Formats: sequence, structure tokens, C-alpha cells
Amino acid sequence: MSYILNIYEKNKFIYSNITYNGKLFIKIKKNSNSFHYYLLKSLRKKKINITIINAISVNLGPAISYTRIRNILASAKGFCLSLNIPLIKLNSFLLLINYKKKIIKKYNKINFILHKHDNSIFIVEYNFLKKKIKHKKYIKNIQKYIIKNNNKTFFFINKNFKNNYKKIKNIIYFYKIPYNYLNKFSYKLYLNKKFINNINICLPIYI
Repeated sequence: MSYILNIYEKNKFIYSNITYNGKLFIKIKKNSNSFHYYLLKSLRKKKINITIINAISVNLGPAISYTRIRNILASAKGFCLSLNIPLIKLNSFLLLINYKKKIIKKYNKINFILHKHDNSIFIVEYNFLKKKIKHKKYIKNIQKYIIKNNNKTFFFINKNFKNNYKKIKNIIYFYKIPYNYLNKFSYKLYLNKKFINNINICLPIYI
């Protein structure tokens, strides 16, 4: 049996829950600053001690708030060290790939197109055959690039671009991963003992 505390950031809020064997056990109120408070309050309400938690999973990005994830990660590290439990690292891109595997498996390459805070455009490529993520350089004419590669590449694009590419096929927009899938995925990693080896040097994934 396993109780996993899952922490993830979306739309400037911190979402968290505790699952039991991959299924929702306690849902914790979404918040932006008081994660510790609402976690402990939820546990007290259920008359449960925090020591029941067997592992903590954190989505470290990329393509989400680096500063907020850095704060979340600091909290997760503190809990892991004090409770002597492992940390599970989730990756936004790999979550999306696994969630949409049935749709995108016929494509050799997956492109993640990100619109950064400084208005620059960054492309990350995932190669299915090699199972590797490669960072690509900034591309100026992004629409021309998408149209040229549309038949052989599947695209994940963050929502800033949604109105620009309505007529182009093979596109999924960030983020449409149900929380119950994220919970199941972290539980799967827990069963396979896919833990962070050294949490002291674990950092958010920044692009």
C-alpha cells in the first residue's frame, strides 16, 4: 500500500492531493502561497498524521512557473528529508506524451512549442525511436515551420498560440491532463521505484 502526496502547479495555483494506491484519498484546497497550511489542515480534519505519506511527487515542468515550482520543490524536499521518504519527479512533456500515446504513437517526432515570458518561441523535440528530448533553437517563422512539418510531426503548443493555428491538424494545446491520470502516473513510478537519487541537487526543469 502507498500514500503519495502529489503537488503540481497550474494557472498560478498550487494543486495537491494525497492518493492511496493511485486513487484519490484527500483533496487539498488549491492555493498560491499557503500550501503547508492547507496540507496540514486537511490532514488534521481527517485525523491523519503526516507520517502516513510514503512518497511525494512533484511536476517540475517545464512550461510552468519556474519560481512557484522552485518553492514547491523546496517544500517537498523538506518533507522528504524529515520523513525519510522518496521524491518522485514528474516531467510535463513526458506526462503529455504518455497521456496521448494512442494518438501520437504513429509519429516519429513530437514537437513542444512554447511561448516564453519574453515573447520568444522555443521548440523542444521528442524522438520516439531514441526516446530522447532535444532542445531546438529559436525559430522565427513558426507558422511556416509547423505547416512544413505537419504531416510527419505531432505538435503540442501552449495556449498562447491557440487562435493562430485553428486550421492545422495534429495539434494538442497545453494542458489537458486530468489530475486522476497524473495520480496514476506517479503511482506507477512509485511501484517501479523511479525516485530522485539525490534530492539535494534536484531542480525545476527550465526552458
